[in-house]
Amino acid sequence: MTKHIRIFLMVTFAIVLLTGTVAAYQDSAESKIVTISDDNKNDFLVSTKAETVEEFIEEQGIEIDEKYDKLLNNPKDKIATGDIIKIKRHIDITLKINSEDIDIKTNEGTVEDILDMYASKIGNEYKLVNCDKTSRLVKNMTIKVIIPEYDDVVTSKESIPFETVYVNNPEMTEGTKRVKKAGEEGIVEITKRQRYYDGKFDGVEELSREIIKVPTNRVVEIGGKSDELIAEDVEQTLTFVATTEDTSAKTKIASDQLDKKTTDNKSSNIKETSNQPKQIEAKQPETSGKSVVDGMVYTKAIKMNSTAYTPYDPGCSGITATGAAAKKGIAAVDTNVIPFGTKLYIPGYGTAVAADRGGDIKGNRIDLCYNTVAEAYNWGRKNVTVYILE
Repeated sequence: MTKHIRIFLMVTFAIVLLTGTVAAYQDSAESKIVTISDDNKNDFLVSTKAETVEEFIEEQGIEIDEKYDKLLNNPKDKIATGDIIKIKRHIDITLKINSEDIDIKTNEGTVEDILDMYASKIGNEYKLVNCDKTSRLVKNMTIKVIIPEYDDVVTSKESIPFETVYVNNPEMTEGTKRVKKAGEEGIVEITKRQRYYDGKFDGVEELSREIIKVPTNRVVEIGGKSDELIAEDVEQTLTFVATTEDTSAKTKIASDQLDKKTTDNKSSNIKETSNQPKQIEAKQPETSGKSVVDGMVYTKAIKMNSTAYTPYDPGCSGITATGAAAKKGIAAVDTNVIPFGTKLYIPGYGTAVAADRGGDIKGNRIDLCYNTVAEAYNWGRKNVTVYILE
């Protein structure tokens, strides 16, 4: 009996000793004071004996949504007094695309971040209604986006106007005209659709354009000289005489050269084949009682808006509507305002012949041909006075 009591006492003593040792060890663990910075709450201090961030989160029972929330500390980092445990919580926002609402949980920072996330759904033609791309995201924010809607695709056919080409017929009486070949309009098939934003019409979008039938030019024969010959003759019969008497340039026109030239003497008087072309003597026109500009007699002055082009511009073939070569001295005009073959003078440009037309040259518009792109760009667009020469 005594022996049993002795064993019991020894075991009890051992248990007490072991328990005291563990308690002493636990009491020896250092407590740390750390700050929890949680988007859902105000920052607050916590005393902890956890060794790592991961242990601390578990100790404090903090719930973190792994999909939307972010723990900004490394879970394996050791904890020390003064540390800040940062948790960035997601916010709920609504992205409204037309009439569709999309609820989003996000940690992103700006409206642009959300637009990038849904770029495949929004496209590139959206309109942002109630905020800027750089706006910061806030809780319960609504981002309103309008994307275009389209009505049914419609295909229509439109006519392509034909051009009129003038050709010379020496067998016809000079000054007479005759239609050699009637022109036919072409046909273009255009596919388009109407665009709407928030139910409001915003414009028509052309999807494709296909030429079904190419237009056929109308051919008109002109008796005597063609416009091409007129252009060549005018260019060759206009001579420029520089004088230093008053430090200004004066122009003399050999206006009687066209009347005097005939088919027999044209090649000898105008087109020389030697290296030194024959100089044509310019005859001073009679200017008494007539309107004169820079030494040239004119019958009419027209205020016009001018532009410049070259034979190398897109859509240009280098040949004018009259068949003359496009070069310096050729002007594109609206023939309802200035007929082909009319001799012109434009201050700053010089003399020209109306021998071309253009799709945008309507009314008081004139397009002046230059030999180089640099010259055309230098001319630009300007209002000028165009003088119709005698």
